[in-house]
Amino acid sequence: MDVVTSIDRDFGCGDAWPNFVSVDVVDPVPMFVGDVDGARRHAVGAGLTPLEQPRQRRRMGDDGDRSTKTLSVTIASSGVLRAGLPDSLLRELGEGGGGALGTEGVCDRNDRRDDPWRIAARRGFHPVFDAGVERLMSVVVYGGGGTVVVDGDDDDGTKSGPSPVELWLASTPRYARDHYSSNSGVRDMLGCIRSARLKK
Repeated sequence: MDVVTSIDRDFGCGDAWPNFVSVDVVDPVPMFVGDVDGARRHAVGAGLTPLEQPRQRRRMGDDGDRSTKTLSVTIASSGVLRAGLPDSLLRELGEGGGGALGTEGVCDRNDRRDDPWRIAARRGFHPVFDAGVERLMSVVVYGGGGTVVVDGDDDDGTKSGPSPVELWLASTPRYARDHYSSNSGVRDMLGCIRSARLKK
């Protein structure tokens, strides 16, 4: 029997899980915080709901001062938990993206107007990152006499089967190894994150 779990690397690492072995580390997910509502939105992921920022309206005050008022919107809590970038921004990223990842596969932001990070910032969305996810696996084998053998090792320390990493690599179906997107701008963002992680 095997047990697989995923842990958020912001809150710990696999070393804190006895009898578990790290079998995979997934890159951080690009997320953005809106400058008007402060809500976090994911650029990739399953089950995302596109979430527009509330509009701001400028009005003249009684004393002649111009003030900015944010029009309030009601958002279902499920929409905030799995909020995605607005459709209009995703369209713009898809049209203008595709230029941040240089020919060497390294993030080349320079001063390109079509840099997807700059496109998002112009629209009021600023990047935040998590530390990624670590996938852990523990293999439990019931030995003779009801004993439990963990990680494929017999009592005498010899291997009784494949390691958790070998089992993970051979497992079907499997989680995707990397985040992916059909949007060229988001794909560039993912490439930038991957190249930064690999440089370390």
